[in-house]
Order: sequence, then C-alpha cells, then structure tokens
Amino acid sequence: MNNRGGQPLLATEEALSYWDQRHANRDELRSGGDIGLDFGSNQAFYLRRMGKLLELIEEYVPFVEPCFVLDAGCGKGYFAGQLEECGIRVVGIDASATAINHCLANHAGVYMHSRLDTFESPDLFDCVYAIDVFFHILDDAVWEASFVNLTTLTRPGGALFVTDHNAAGRRQLGDYIVHRPASEYVAIADAHGLEYRGWRPYAFRTNPLGFHCFVRTR
Repeated sequence: MNNRGGQPLLATEEALSYWDQRHANRDELRSGGDIGLDFGSNQAFYLRRMGKLLELIEEYVPFVEPCFVLDAGCGKGYFAGQLEECGIRVVGIDASATAINHCLANHAGVYMHSRLDTFESPDLFDCVYAIDVFFHILDDAVWEASFVNLTTLTRPGGALFVTDHNAAGRRQLGDYIVHRPASEYVAIADAHGLEYRGWRPYAFRTNPLGFHCFVRTR
C-alpha cells in the first residue's frame, strides 16, 4: 500500500474488519458518523448532509419517476432509508455484512453485501453517491478501482457525488483516513466521461468536507 509517508495505514482487510466491528458496536448514527460527536450532534450532522444530498439530486439529476440511486458504502442505511421515504428507489451496498444485515432489517430499499471496487449491476443508475466513504479507502489501487467502478455505474446524463475535502493536496489522519484532493478524482472522472461540476461544502460547524459533483456527459 502507498501511504506516501506518515503513520502506517491499515491494510485493506484490517480496514474492512475495523468497519464491520464499528457497525456491530455503535448505534446507527455513530457507526458511520463522527465518533467525536454525541448522538444529538450526529443527528444534526446527518440531517445537514441529507439536505445537501437532496439539493444536489434535485439540481443535477434529470427528473424521472422513479429515480434509481446507488448508495455506495451505505453503512447502516440512514441516507438510503431517508431517500426511500422520499420516493426514490435505492440500492445500497457496503463491505460490512453487519451493516447490510441492519439495513435489511430496518430500512426499505435493496441492500447487498459488496465492496465498491467489485460491485456489479445489470442496470445503470440515475445517481450514484458515496458519503464519507472514499477517504476511508486507504489503498490507492483499491481507491482508484472503486471510483472507476462508480463512474461506470452512472448512466448518461446521470450524476455522481462523492465526499472529501477540497484542499490542494492529500492529508492523512491516523491510520484509517486519507483525504485526497479534487484533482485526483477529476482526472479519473474525466477519463471515464464525467464532467466535474464543483464542490459543495457541508457547512456544518468546523467540518471541512463536502460533495464533489460530477455529471456523465459522454
């Protein structure tokens, strides 16, 4: 694995195990939210991101009914479940079997146990999104394969949203977070027919993250 210096990063299997255990041991919000926030603050954090996601879907996804969406790295299904309640049809995938079992028991939608880099679908999606997922994919080759796969699952005219920071370079935090700059996402997206439409910050307290927005134009 290439961590480009700094503290050694978790190997892929170690990271997968970490997340499965975290989903098993924490509630629906803190399992995939900010473990530094209490339950109420995490609830506000989820609501802010949910609102931003709905704004982006309204803005970038041509109106079709129903709208078919892929939640890549759905965790315990908060966003997928909320979208289903809004009449949007969601397929959620996650590498954690524990998280997927929770989704199947608690949320409407279709849920599958799969990594992002290996997921296959016979259908393309009007919208594909990954919220606070890609900076937890530590191995550069797996990260690239995962992002490429999501671009191929976005239908012509459809939108792809992934969240990360918007700084000029990389930033590693501990052994399980690598923030990558927009330029790394844009280079791959452009090579696979998606046009970059900019970055929308969460604007939640001091959180520095936001949505990188892409539309398939060819």
